[in-house]
Amino acid sequence: MASARDTLNGYQKGRCFYCYRSIGTTIGSTAMADVDHLFPFTLMAKGLTGDLDQIWNLVLACIDCNRGVGGKFDATPATIYVERLTRWNDYLIESNLPIKETLILQTGPSSQKRQGFLQGKFDLALANQPGRWQTEPVEDPTF
Repeated sequence: MASARDTLNGYQKGRCFYCYRSIGTTIGSTAMADVDHLFPFTLMAKGLTGDLDQIWNLVLACIDCNRGVGGKFDATPATIYVERLTRWNDYLIESNLPIKETLILQTGPSSQKRQGFLQGKFDLALANQPGRWQTEPVEDPTF
């Protein structure tokens, strides 16, 4: 996941997707970021939402947000994170990064289609894993 970590960090600027805490992206870093599935991987094991192990669904998270005592583990993300993920995917596509074509193929050719794609995933996740997870930002938003 090293290449995914580098790609994700280009947008996240060394910050957790959820709380904006500083995270490390190099192996051995004391605050090493987890590559997290925004829509929990467990949904895929239940046969829901298709392949969640794709770049459109991956974000960098600090250990506390991803798996700490108050972490999200397998919870469905709050709406704010789905909206942030929509902006994140649009940003990557508009930046003409090499990942652009992959994201378009995975999520749709327009911002409206991508938003609908993610909303569909969110609706399915909520129907099968009720309850949402959200944390308070630790630092000021950077993206």
